Amino acid sequence: MDGVPISTLRTSFLRQQIAMVSQDPMLSTGTVLDNVATGLTGTPYERLLDGSNDAEVRRLCQSALEKAQAWDFVSRLPDGIDSVVSGARTGVLSGGQRQRLAVARAL
Repeated sequence: MDGVPISTLRTSFLRQQIAMVSQDPMLSTGTVLDNVATGLTGTPYERLLDGSNDAEVRRLCQSALEKAQAWDFVSRLPDGIDSVVSGARTGVLSGGQRQRLAVARAL
């Protein structure tokens, strides 16, 4: 992994590096930011979810959206990253867009 023999890495570390995104992911009803920020749970950045540093949460989420190639369509939504998305299959996002948000959440 990145030039390091996997046999020398802790299994718990390796498992922390893996995330799964399903073909048809579920989103929570809330903003794009809310949906991506839930991916910070269980990471060193989880402490930011207490509202103490909203700017840093936004920066991390935007970075994840860019890596997931979702920032372009998110920035064109009516309220950008603050646009409300439905947890149901209907709404403003296509299936591929929902999947990219889920990838951003995993990142």
